[in-house]
Amino acid sequence: EGRLAPRREVSKRGVASYVWDSGMALDATVQVADAGVADVLQIAGQQSIPVTGTIVLNAHVTGTLDNMSGGGHLSLTNGEAYGQTYESAAADLVVQGKEVDASNVVVKMDGMQIAGNGGYDMGTEHLHGHVEGHDLVLSKFAAMKRANTGLDGVATIVADDRGTVSQPG
Repeated sequence: EGRLAPRREVSKRGVASYVWDSGMALDATVQVADAGVADVLQIAGQQSIPVTGTIVLNAHVTGTLDNMSGGGHLSLTNGEAYGQTYESAAADLVVQGKEVDASNVVVKMDGMQIAGNGGYDMGTEHLHGHVEGHDLVLSKFAAMKRANTGLDGVATIVADDRGTVSQPG
């Protein structure tokens, strides 16, 4: 549900025209309940992202495409992402201007939990993030199983990043 309106421009002669660009007005509410992640990705033209499961999304955004304001909540359940199964993944999302932030991010898989937060500024391409997980059993990760090294262990990770996509910190 929502509204997308072109930006109105008036020439020096007083003639109005309407432009469909990044300055057009946006007021949208998105509610997705128990849909297939693969189906939603296909609708968004992102079917190459290897994520399955069930998605619930509630979000509202207003402003222009260049300067949005809003937020919402996203949750995924019982799926697989990049070859790793998960029980649930959830995040609270906020968009302000060209920056998108995720807080209260929690991923649960095989009895383990990884939490964090982060954000990305589409204008400056800067990113920031914090990830934390305790008592992570390495043999439960799909990447370790695929490597077939026979190695196992229990790890704790606390990581922070600040930088750009091309030069992460």
